[in-house]
Amino acid sequence: MDEQSVVDRINNIVYTDFQLASDKYSDFDAYEDRYIAEIKIRNKHYDDCLIEYEKYIKNLEHSLGLGVRFIYIVATNKCIFIFNINELTRNLYDFKWGDRTMPKNTHFGEYDNKKTKRVGYININDSVWNCHL
Repeated sequence: MDEQSVVDRINNIVYTDFQLASDKYSDFDAYEDRYIAEIKIRNKHYDDCLIEYEKYIKNLEHSLGLGVRFIYIVATNKCIFIFNINELTRNLYDFKWGDRTMPKNTHFGEYDNKKTKRVGYININDSVWNCHL
């Protein structure tokens, strides 16, 4: 599964019109008139989905500036989950923010190059939509 197949699946089921961001350095991965989206593809299923604080804060700011909602899409080997980050934040969701040593960048093969990142967790029961694969 890749980002395009996740976007295609969501567009077909939820009737959105997501397009992948054309700039690979964009803070968000996909957008449409009502939303910006960060997409994470995980090879394993976890009940608590990890979200990086840096992506959270940048995309929350973008969404407020653009007048759209920031959604976080997590595709696992079992399901696709969509979280409305604006709503969770407005409701004072406990993301359990903390520091964690992680690969600097998994997309470019930097698994052994580590750095400390601030991360939080969102339970799958707090998704606004999910779809089993």
